[in-house]
Amino acid sequence: MKLKSMRKIPGFMAGLMLSCSMLTTSALAEAEEYVYKENFTGSGLLYDEFLAADGQAIFKWWGLGTTVGGEAENYEYMNTDIDTTIGKTDQKKSLRFLFKGVEDGKDSSAEQRFRILKSNVSVISVQFDLYIPSNYYHRTQSSTANNKFFVLWSGNYGTRASLNSVAFEYWPATVKGGAVGDSVLSYHLGPGDQDWGHKIPTATPIFGLADRGKWVNYRIEIKLSEKDKNNGFIKVYKNSAEHFIIENLANYSSTGNYLDQGYFLGWANSGYSQDTAFYMDNLKITLDEIASRPNPPSVELQ
Repeated sequence: MKLKSMRKIPGFMAGLMLSCSMLTTSALAEAEEYVYKENFTGSGLLYDEFLAADGQAIFKWWGLGTTVGGEAENYEYMNTDIDTTIGKTDQKKSLRFLFKGVEDGKDSSAEQRFRILKSNVSVISVQFDLYIPSNYYHRTQSSTANNKFFVLWSGNYGTRASLNSVAFEYWPATVKGGAVGDSVLSYHLGPGDQDWGHKIPTATPIFGLADRGKWVNYRIEIKLSEKDKNNGFIKVYKNSAEHFIIENLANYSSTGNYLDQGYFLGWANSGYSQDTAFYMDNLKITLDEIASRPNPPSVELQ
């Protein structure tokens, strides 16, 4: 098992690969922010990647099926893989999400899950590059066609079952009067046992036919509100441009106002007619502190 230990140093973030036996009590616990960076240049396994602070893991990848909870130490990707032929970095490796082609009316799925082991995280920023498949097309059908993009929750999975949840899904752009094949983004909040429903703030595509065959940078910032305040927010950026910003949210949960589980991409109700592969690179997850400012320049991690 490898632990990646990081602490905040004025002017930059320092990272050091340490074995369990080497970790000692330090000033790491005093860091105001915790950052996990990943460009997927390793062995093709994610099960052994931890972010550690003060000798304690605060972030880990985890799997699906029999590995729910992350107990299986020999876990390898079930629905994802490291691809060695395409990548944003010089190493040409990235995390692949392969949605298998299926006939109309059937679904596809590919996802990667993670756990936040640091307690009481209510503020999180996630940034990554995503390669949009050259054959990307959001098909519509008689059944539902909304697909998972990024989901965070605590407690049990599910909007009402969770302690708190923030989910993003992409829908056929036609639901907002957009072009056939494009996708628009919704957000879906579930504080406590509430379900606030899907909301689609903009008709601007989150994935578009114009994005096919390109790397696109996405950044999502989330803050759960404090008790009796409406200071929560959601901010989504595409290629450093504001996609939508929702502020003054009162999404506090008295049952547990934190987020400790999540996954990227996931179930696609629309399915895909052909094998369709997304690729992720240059992932950066920041806990506790939103390090970015409104519409900053895109940051490419090496």
